[in-house]
Amino acid sequence: MKHEDAKLMLKAVLCIITLLFLSAALVFTPGSYALPQTTVRLKPAFCSAGLNQTFMVDITVADVQNLYGLEVDVFWNASVLEIAGVDVKVGQAGGTLYGPVYIAENATTTSQYILAATSAIPAPPFNGTGTAATITFRVKEHGNSTLSLTSQLYDFPPPDREPRTSLPIEHATLGSMFEETIPEISSIPLLAVLIAVAVSTAILGLKGLGRPHVGRPRRKLLMIEKANCVTVIGDE
Repeated sequence: MKHEDAKLMLKAVLCIITLLFLSAALVFTPGSYALPQTTVRLKPAFCSAGLNQTFMVDITVADVQNLYGLEVDVFWNASVLEIAGVDVKVGQAGGTLYGPVYIAENATTTSQYILAATSAIPAPPFNGTGTAATITFRVKEHGNSTLSLTSQLYDFPPPDREPRTSLPIEHATLGSMFEETIPEISSIPLLAVLIAVAVSTAILGLKGLGRPHVGRPRRKLLMIEKANCVTVIGDE
């Protein structure tokens, strides 16, 4: 009996050890320690403004390593929005890339903005998060618009890479959405107008009650018979 109990105890211990190893394998899988994904995005994700108003959108690069060049393209509905200005921030404090920086393209059309830039030797590669450019839009017509984004990121080639050229950096791209702000009609002025109309109507009605009735005057004739004649003396 004691021998059977010992065998059962041994099996229980082995089962516990196996479960512990399986739990450790789940906890320490490589995916649990994956680095944050590099993203290029438009911020904020949702924008709003009224007709003839302006709003700003940042083109940001987040959680990147070994960045040495970039190209971004922003697209929008040209019938609703137009660009009012662009502040390029590559090579600046708070921006992306370190100087010296060569800007290959910085162009705007009616529905597209293009920025292509790269660091130049002796600039080190860029690591971290920064803003490539800030775009100011103006709402020129009623409507909404999607703000689409495409992007390319390039790394700093190590000395042992043959040929020594930059390669693309994998990343996610996130655009934005613009929605026009429709002014709300306040109910307070409308209520004030209705009250004023009601009061005016009531006042006019009260004035009408105190006004004497004006009708066709009744003409009273005082007739005096004299010498077989009728003489009109006057009105009542």
